[in-house]
Amino acid sequence: MLAVIEQVTQVERDWREAPLKSLIERLVRDHRSWRAKDFPLIEHLFDRIEDTAGSMQTSGLLSLRRAFYRLRAEMEGHMSREEHVLFPAIVDAESHAITGSAGPRPGFGSMQNPITMMEDDHDHEDRFLTVMRDAAHGYQLPEGADENLRTLFEALQALEAAMHAHTRIESSILFARALQLSGKKSGS
Repeated sequence: MLAVIEQVTQVERDWREAPLKSLIERLVRDHRSWRAKDFPLIEHLFDRIEDTAGSMQTSGLLSLRRAFYRLRAEMEGHMSREEHVLFPAIVDAESHAITGSAGPRPGFGSMQNPITMMEDDHDHEDRFLTVMRDAAHGYQLPEGADENLRTLFEALQALEAAMHAHTRIESSILFARALQLSGKKSGS
């Protein structure tokens, strides 16, 4: 566990100095991986578990699946807003700060506005992750769980860990640096 904490600390330290554009490219790679790999895999696993009923009580499985689909829908909107609104504005602000030029003011006003929306999204996503964890009884496998359920729980736990790490990097590094950058730009 200590090694994992050290790795996270090193990653965060590295991103505190890297260009924001590079950090954003890394975050977008996470988004693409979730869309192309993780979400479809988890959906497939849910389908396979339904075909091999008996691994988990139907009501618990239904609650878990419903929470996952709500999380996925929330994430799709969140990722789209970041990729099409906030991230380009941050890259633009960084570019103008590097050249010393004054860029156009974003249509959303202060950088704080979309960041506040993204932080609210993070809170919603965290609630869905909690509902999923509760529906899966902390991802404790029931006695006699089949391999499909085992794989599903592992995939959901990995997604949750990745999302928490991703959110931490966004909130404590990207958003903080973007706000600092926008403060310098506006003369604050």
